Amino acid sequence: MRIPIGRGTRDYLVAHRLSPTQCPPNMFRILGSVDALNEKMGLNLTHHDVNWIYNLNYLKGQGYYLKTRIPEVRLISCLPESNKGMNKDFLIVSGEWHNSLHCPTREGTPDKYTAVPNLNFVNQPNLNKILKAEVFVPKDG
Repeated sequence: MRIPIGRGTRDYLVAHRLSPTQCPPNMFRILGSVDALNEKMGLNLTHHDVNWIYNLNYLKGQGYYLKTRIPEVRLISCLPESNKGMNKDFLIVSGEWHNSLHCPTREGTPDKYTAVPNLNFVNQPNLNKILKAEVFVPKDG
């Protein structure tokens, strides 16, 4: 997880009415990597692009997670298969973790219409560019 969280991560949380406490580590890995790609490559990918590639799913008792719509198509590869064993881990943050941007702090429930991808909002040229590229972003961003 990158602190302060990036604009893309924050926008995804706002659009889906999720607080950071509802998101597992792999979701932050995906969203944080999109923020890093935007920064390093000037892509301007948004939560709409993430929503086009990934479904937001809910597993009772486990919370929300992202799953690829098409298994062969991923924005970020090399992620752990699950978040198993991480439910006992926690992170304590003080200070401005959201960089003065509005970010949900109360747990919410996504609107069913928000999760439906809309090609009109997708940044197709940049999304295609990154899907065709082999990009390595080191752990430190």
